[in-house]
Amino acid sequence: MKERIGRWIDQGGLIVLMTVSWVGLAPSVNLQTIGTGFILSLVIRQLVATLFHRTYRVRTDLAFIGSMLVYLKNLIIAMIRSSLTVLPVILKRSDEPIIFQVHLTTSDRLVVLLVANAITLTPGTITLDASQDNVLTVLSLVDDGAHGLSLTTDILNQFNKPFEKAMAKGENQ
Repeated sequence: MKERIGRWIDQGGLIVLMTVSWVGLAPSVNLQTIGTGFILSLVIRQLVATLFHRTYRVRTDLAFIGSMLVYLKNLIIAMIRSSLTVLPVILKRSDEPIIFQVHLTTSDRLVVLLVANAITLTPGTITLDASQDNVLTVLSLVDDGAHGLSLTTDILNQFNKPFEKAMAKGENQ
């Protein structure tokens, strides 16, 4: 029974995650929106499974889905905060960009990709490089006064930390 539930979560987790994302981005929530999101999620999941089943292995367990939802919430909050922080720098034209490195605590390439993308999506920062040893080189328009130390801490807490439990669970299986 436990294997059957695990298989269902593995096969249906991505569909649930995409449907929730679709409904969350929809201007209004109604039965048609939920149905459309579900059908599109089924089609996309089948395309991904058909085209990339040997190339990529997408984790869709409950811990990863929960981590992804926390990551998305943190990303939206970080984008708003960063916009407010960068705005005065842009208006005053007083930018003194800094380059710093973020040493991620994960070896999972998907999490490295998600963190690098979150940095680039956040106004005022861009990921310049993602090395093989999971170190991200970041350019920031805002100097935190600590050579990027507080920015690094924020990045790790907002984007890397949500995946720590899910990655630990995946390593134990």
